[in-house]
Amino acid sequence: MDEKPNAAQPIIDNSDLTHESWKIFQIMAEFVEGYEKLSKIKPSVSMFGSARVLPGHANYQLGEEIARLLSDEGFSIVSGGGPGMMEAFNKGAYAGKSDSIGLNIQLPHEQIANNYQNVSLYFRHFFSRKVMFVKYASAYVVLPGGFSYGDAIAAGRIMAALMRQQLYPALVRAVMRGVPIIAPCNGFQIAAQIGLLPGPAPGQSWPEQAPKPTIALAQNASARFVDRWCDVEFPNQTKCIWTDNLEIPRQTSVLPIAHGEGRFIAESPELLKQLQDRGQVAVCYADNDNPNGSQDNIAGICDASGLVLGLMPHPERYTRWTHHPRWTRLSHSSRNQQPLGLKMYKKAVVYASQVVAV
Repeated sequence: MDEKPNAAQPIIDNSDLTHESWKIFQIMAEFVEGYEKLSKIKPSVSMFGSARVLPGHANYQLGEEIARLLSDEGFSIVSGGGPGMMEAFNKGAYAGKSDSIGLNIQLPHEQIANNYQNVSLYFRHFFSRKVMFVKYASAYVVLPGGFSYGDAIAAGRIMAALMRQQLYPALVRAVMRGVPIIAPCNGFQIAAQIGLLPGPAPGQSWPEQAPKPTIALAQNASARFVDRWCDVEFPNQTKCIWTDNLEIPRQTSVLPIAHGEGRFIAESPELLKQLQDRGQVAVCYADNDNPNGSQDNIAGICDASGLVLGLMPHPERYTRWTHHPRWTRLSHSSRNQQPLGLKMYKKAVVYASQVVAV
């Protein structure tokens, strides 16, 4: 294989185009450059992950391996161009047979472009950068962290607008095939805005076009970003395949949250009652531990099939006992079981295995 050249680093003069009105032309220029360079790299896979994962970590190695395999199969790899998982994706692609693309963002202190890109673009604006992640991708790979963070308009709003146009039909087809889908935090905000949740009423078909949102994740009642662990409960009558019949000791029935816009609101009292009566409320905050003012302490809901779960807490951050904030003080009997987050994911795996077996 011929050695791939490193992409040249740009010379950026931040004194140019600093007036607010001229930012329109900045965004236009980013779109033009993105369309011209990325339209030639099909097929491609966009890969997302945390900027803070270090080389040698299991997730870094996994991301590098996935990118290398995809690259060797003819897929160009698109990442955010920075350190951590983004570097792992580009490193794997750079060692493969296809292009390694970095969509770099200019930040005051955070991002430095990694050295494993042979096609690099540089953005001042998250909006145009996110369009480029979505527009030419044939598939997406998401490893821990780094997905749709930092929206200036509203959490998940830009990503949801893009997904309404391009991904909604594919997601509906996946649900109709019996594929379990989980959407934590930003994912819940996006699923609500594209109409994937709460979904159609039992017995009704999914609409062909993304419907108008009927629920929202509004600003926390405190008007502050909240980052802590919360006590959670699971309604007995829920039909959610991720949370039904979960038996968790009170001491370990907790999940972490980290959001500024997580207050669950239904568009009407009638819809709220319907969600409860149909068993679509999948997880609730404990009565004395509602962190954001959500209606009826709702932390997550599912669609009528029970396959699609959206929730503001992060079960993926509670798959080992060492994730628990007081794990050294937990009793041995508590730690003889599996952590709550791991139990949820294993329930989905069991369900999916049964579907495949049929």
